[in-house]
Amino acid sequence: SVLLYGIGVALTHLGTGIAIVLQTYAVLLVAMLPFLGWRPRRLALLAGAWVVAGPLLLVWITSWWPAWHVTGWGTVTEHVQGIYPLPVWITYFWVGLAVGRLRLTGTRVATLLLAFGGLLAVAAVVVSDRLVYRQHVLERLAADLGTTDLDYVRHLLDWGLAGFVPGGSNWWLAVSAAHSGTPFELATTIGSALAVIGVCLLMARVLPRATALISGAGAMSLTIYTLHALAMSEKFWPPEETRSFWIQIAAFAVLGAAFRLAGLKGPLEWAVARASGLTASLVRRGQ
Repeated sequence: SVLLYGIGVALTHLGTGIAIVLQTYAVLLVAMLPFLGWRPRRLALLAGAWVVAGPLLLVWITSWWPAWHVTGWGTVTEHVQGIYPLPVWITYFWVGLAVGRLRLTGTRVATLLLAFGGLLAVAAVVVSDRLVYRQHVLERLAADLGTTDLDYVRHLLDWGLAGFVPGGSNWWLAVSAAHSGTPFELATTIGSALAVIGVCLLMARVLPRATALISGAGAMSLTIYTLHALAMSEKFWPPEETRSFWIQIAAFAVLGAAFRLAGLKGPLEWAVARASGLTASLVRRGQ
């Protein structure tokens, strides 16, 4: 977690314009320690309850939390008021821990993840849109933003917010916009992730070799995330290069496949695993 946090801070100060998530991951990895012994069912129930409780808790916290400057170093304020607020994002880690404890080699589990995840994501978006995209609701949201431009509000709902709802009307908690941190956004993103995992697991059974090559990039996600952040820096890539997305997708897929074929870990994955192993050895010796 310390190494992950350090990498996140370094990437944040490159000035890439990307909201680096690694500091949040580092803190939440430590926060997961008390839950490592929990069974999947218990974790799923906790995550399901926190889909609602987490955003409500964050509303309460932000109502009195000091409006300090967010520095990019991962201060407590940034973890509460930043784009990845801990009280909301911890839900993803509970879900991930629960999924990791399932028997993922079985077709039944993969199919259930796909079906449940897909239904959850679609239901969350449909219900949210039915609640929010009404004239009087959009007007309330616009008033909270200090505008009467409903098209601007729709643009925010379509393209996302900056970590959490701006406050004011309780109708904000009904939106499903990206990075809004609401119950509907959590349900949408968790459902989408579960569905994608289900698809990938089913693909691995039908096309094992092809899936293994494609998944090479996922097996070295820290390295590729870091390379992506570096590539988006003006020092390495022109800021308005519209082809960069597809170039990076192709390059990272090839890189991941090459490491998979060679049977190697990503460089940063190896470094983190090595440091963790050494730390564990030192702790055991000291006991």
